[in-house]
Amino acid sequence: TLFRSHAPEGTVMRPSLARALALPAVLAFVCVAAQSPAAVIPIDDTRSLTASIKAQTRLSYEQGRVVDGSQTDGQFDGSVHRMYVILGGQMNPKLSTLAIFAGNRVGQAGRDASAIGVGTAFAVRDAWVRMDVADALRVQVGRMYVPFLRCFGTEGSFTIQTLDLPSCQASGLVPGLRAARDDGAVVWGNVSGGRGQYRVGVMDSSDVSAGAAPRFAGRVVVNLFRPEAGWFTTAAHLSGDAIVSLGAGVDHLANFDIDGRDHLGLTGDAYVSAPVTRDIRVIAEGSVTAVDQDDVGWSGTHYSASVGAVVASEGLPTGPLHPYIAYQKFEPAAAVVDPPSQDSELGVGLNLYPGRLGHAFKLTLDWSRVSPRDEDAYARVTAQTQLSF
Repeated sequence: TLFRSHAPEGTVMRPSLARALALPAVLAFVCVAAQSPAAVIPIDDTRSLTASIKAQTRLSYEQGRVVDGSQTDGQFDGSVHRMYVILGGQMNPKLSTLAIFAGNRVGQAGRDASAIGVGTAFAVRDAWVRMDVADALRVQVGRMYVPFLRCFGTEGSFTIQTLDLPSCQASGLVPGLRAARDDGAVVWGNVSGGRGQYRVGVMDSSDVSAGAAPRFAGRVVVNLFRPEAGWFTTAAHLSGDAIVSLGAGVDHLANFDIDGRDHLGLTGDAYVSAPVTRDIRVIAEGSVTAVDQDDVGWSGTHYSASVGAVVASEGLPTGPLHPYIAYQKFEPAAAVVDPPSQDSELGVGLNLYPGRLGHAFKLTLDWSRVSPRDEDAYARVTAQTQLSF
C-alpha cells in the first residue's frame, strides 16, 4: 500500500516480552549517549576515520477499521524503527569513503527482508568511494541514494521535520524494491560556491528484472541563500541564516519488468527554512512528482507538503518546540484501474529537543489521519525517540 501500515493487512501484532524490555533499555541508552560526539580517529595529517550511531525507537497505535468487509482491532506496534552504524574514512584530501549499516523496523511483525520498501531488517544501506577532482566535479561509485528526490538525500532520514519520509515518495516512485538506494556511479558537483548543484547517475537497477536497461537519474538544485553543498541534505535546518532550495529531478528505467514496461519519473520540489524572529523559525517543504509506468502500478501524480515552526525561546521549560503539519496524496492516472494505494494522509506532530536545539536527540509525537481509497478513514498515533551521535 502507498501509506504502509506497520504490518501487512490482517496481521495482529503482539509485542513480545523481549520487545517490551528492549524499548525502555534503548531509550535509556539514547538519553545517555545523545551527549556524545561522533568518534574521529586521526591517522596522520591527511587521513582519518570516523564512526557514529543513529537510532530511532518507535511505538504506534493504529485505529481498528473495516478491511475487506471485516472489522479489525486496534493495533499497537513497538520497534527499533531505525538503527544505523556509519563508518567513514578520509584517505587523502581527494579520496574518501562512507558505509552505512542499517537495521530498519527491528522487531516489527512481518518485516524481515532487507529490500522491502526503503529497506527493512539489516542491510548495507550505503557503501561508496568518492574522488573529489574539484568542488564542481566529484565522482562517486558504489551503493548510494538515487539522485532524484530531495527526501532521498536526507541523512538516513534522521533530520526530517516530520515523523518519517513521505510514504508516497518512499514507497511508490520506482519500480524496484530499493526505492531510495541503488548501485552505480554518480557524477556531481557544486557551482557558484554551492549556490547550484548537479547530480547525474547511472545505476544497475539491482532489484528489478534481469533484462532491465541501466537506470538513469539526475537532479539539479538552486540555493538562493545559504548553500547546501554536501552529498546529504540536512532537510530540517533548525538555526542559522535563511535557506531557500529549489530542485528538479528525472528518473528513467527501460524494461523494468518482464512485460517490457518503462518507468519515468519527473519531480519538482522546494524547501524553505527562515528565521522570523529571534526565537521563531519557519520550515516548509513541498514536492510534486509525476510517474509513468505504462499505466500500471504507481502511474499518477504524488503530492507532498509540510510546514512547521521551531520555537527556541530560553523561557520554555521543555526546551525548544517544533510543531508541524504534513499532507500527502496520490492521484493515479486515469488508465490505472486498480491503483495499489491509499489516497491521502494528513498528520500533525510535535518535535521536542530536550536540553538543546539540534538533531542529536529528539522526541516526536505524531497524529495522522489516513484516508484509504473507498474505505473509511482511520487514525494512527506514534511516539518516537531519535538519537544521533
